[in-house]
Amino acid sequence: MASRFVRVEIVKAGAGSSATGLSAYIARDARLDQSGTPFNFAHKADELEVRGLILPASAPEWAADAAQVWRAAERAEQTIDRQTGELRWKKNGQIAKHMTIALPREATSEQREAMLMEFVAREIDPQKHGVVVEWAIHREENNPHAHLLISTRALEGAGFGKKARAMNPDFASKGANHFISEAENWDIRWAEFQREYFERLGIAADIRERRAMPEEHYTRGQLLNGQVIADRAEIARANATAEQAKLRDPDEILLCLTAQKAIFTARDLRQALNKSGLEGEERTALEARIIGHADVVPLLADGRDEIGWTTRQVRDEEMAIIGAAERLGVSSGPALGRTGRAELARADLTAEQRAAVEHVTDGRQISIVIGRAGTGKSHTLNAARHAFEAEGYRVIGLAPTNAVVADLRKDGYGHAATLHRELGQLERDPARWDRKTVVMVDEAGMMDNAIMAKLLKGAEQSGAKLILAGDDRQFASVSRGGMFTELVNQHGAAELKTVLRQRQAYQAKASEDFARGDVHTALEAYDRRGQIVWCDSLADARQRAVAAQASIDRPSFLYASTNKEVEELNRAEQQRRRADLSVKGNPIQAHEFKTVRGDVSIAAGERVQFYETDRQLGVATSEFGTVKTVAPRRMEIMKDDGATVAFDPVKYDKWGLGYSGTGYKGQGKTQPTTAAVYDNSYAWDARAAYVIGTRHREDYRLFVPRELTPNLTTLTGQIMRQREDKGASLRFEAAQSNRAHSGLATDQKLRASLEKGREALIAAQAERARQAEEMRKAQELRNTLRPRGPRLGR
Repeated sequence: MASRFVRVEIVKAGAGSSATGLSAYIARDARLDQSGTPFNFAHKADELEVRGLILPASAPEWAADAAQVWRAAERAEQTIDRQTGELRWKKNGQIAKHMTIALPREATSEQREAMLMEFVAREIDPQKHGVVVEWAIHREENNPHAHLLISTRALEGAGFGKKARAMNPDFASKGANHFISEAENWDIRWAEFQREYFERLGIAADIRERRAMPEEHYTRGQLLNGQVIADRAEIARANATAEQAKLRDPDEILLCLTAQKAIFTARDLRQALNKSGLEGEERTALEARIIGHADVVPLLADGRDEIGWTTRQVRDEEMAIIGAAERLGVSSGPALGRTGRAELARADLTAEQRAAVEHVTDGRQISIVIGRAGTGKSHTLNAARHAFEAEGYRVIGLAPTNAVVADLRKDGYGHAATLHRELGQLERDPARWDRKTVVMVDEAGMMDNAIMAKLLKGAEQSGAKLILAGDDRQFASVSRGGMFTELVNQHGAAELKTVLRQRQAYQAKASEDFARGDVHTALEAYDRRGQIVWCDSLADARQRAVAAQASIDRPSFLYASTNKEVEELNRAEQQRRRADLSVKGNPIQAHEFKTVRGDVSIAAGERVQFYETDRQLGVATSEFGTVKTVAPRRMEIMKDDGATVAFDPVKYDKWGLGYSGTGYKGQGKTQPTTAAVYDNSYAWDARAAYVIGTRHREDYRLFVPRELTPNLTTLTGQIMRQREDKGASLRFEAAQSNRAHSGLATDQKLRASLEKGREALIAAQAERARQAEEMRKAQELRNTLRPRGPRLGR
């Protein structure tokens, strides 16, 4: 039997309610509101069936984080008091509308979700009104119901704007409670929707009369209750048991093994088995279940040497990318006419750069440019952009990181965004790209496969021209990637090889050697000229690298390969600069803050960097700036792009000192002078050495501790050591297809495990039964644990 129950309430500004707190309750997680007040309902996560966030097509990228959405919605209902100059809530301000809807318990979870989504689209229509809808389905004591949290303002590119008047119902008041007026008739609309919905399915549904639905809520005070704390501890133990079971689940293990790379090796498998905590026959049985899994594909090099495994899902994703690129490759794209050609003729380009521009404007729908470090890739793409724009095309500049996007904007791109943001908006509004759109992607080698697949799909469906520019020898994506190289092999590419960035000829030649993979020749050139400084220890290398900054009269930057060493360099460089100011009689007034990088002392004139994007504040990950003013609750920063931002450094703590960074911070950048500390023999691979060693325009020095590597030969060997990431799985042959014509066995480890015969099978079955029992007990414990304390409402 279905229910007609719907309850609608307004979340009012300054009325003791919190939209962020309600969002945390709905999502069953922990969040901070705009005042920094914490709300934590993660202990009720087992009651969550499914949740989601519906955004309007014009929503900014940061809106993908629901916590940021509701903090912004709360800020939109604040204003400056004219008398006191302080922030206050707007009079009668309304932040959001909250709806609670009873769902039929007889329906499956999939049916309940489908019903809710159709109801939201029909009766609320968030796309029409431009509002945000956060939704979730809870199943408490066999009483399924949905929560909808709906913004009262429309969300646009700059944030929350005008009130969505058509969405705001008339509310009647009774005491401190607010009820939907009869004019809205939400319960009638929900009842009629259900009747119609079930009719379409051929189900006769009785709609029960409206009744109350109890729900348990916590205040922060209740979260300090001793019994509640005890219950939450039990839930945590139950979750730990379930987490342990996941570490022994072949499906979960395979997802982890392929999250960051397409191919996993025997070493990766050993590490996963170590985490399982199993030993002896149980460990052997789990290994057999993993490599014998139906989705696992053994891979062969040269048709015979086993190099590792992948999964069918990874393989299918790579094949989908290849297939989409093949279809784009045979499709025509925009070709330049007389106006565009004239624009190109005026461009100041080298012969190599001009050939690359001719390649990307030759009328194909997909074009690729390999731009080695310092060869003028950005300048080349800009010339092509001007030519397309002269022909009336809309050019969109995309990149994987905010830092590169900022550079695109400085280069003059009218529309520049991260790939995540643009592709998210494209999914909501497919018409934003068409055949008059040219999409240029810089640092395309850093794209992961999921983003690459979405990008190619978007270009194929819209008819947009796609230009990929990158360098597959620099840093790749953190998540599973490697397909940029495969697309180059498939379609060919124009290559920029002549280095123009470095002022000194030997350094330009060294950059070209780095790009070719000849690391020894590149490092030898620097070593012969004393630019590799050999030190006794890592501490000595750090001290000498920082001391050397004193003799540099222009902006400089310090690189390392690990975050730990970056923080050491940041603090050491800050101390050096403060000591210089003290000697000159210029004392500083510093303030202490807790940040994601630990406790940080900061003063006006010092450098900072940001570690998390917050578009409301106007900051992005990997941006740098200089502090203009700082007080206990306010810091003003002039970013390197010239924009000034101000924020409360206590509330927004995703920042740190900005004198040093890893190589990832430098990819795509050109800097006057740089220095680096060789701090980790594993993290300093060929990609790191190439990127870090090619950022500078005027000078570069590398400080190397002999305790890590005694000489240049050993240093080169460590950097060139073969790494585990082998790129795309399609580079290798699947053993299954090879077996059909060669009769080779698929995997020696699997054969060895299977030779144990009945013993291994019995062990595997016992392990499966044990895991199932653990999962059952954990679920049973979570279902039976109910928070104590008085109920505060529904």
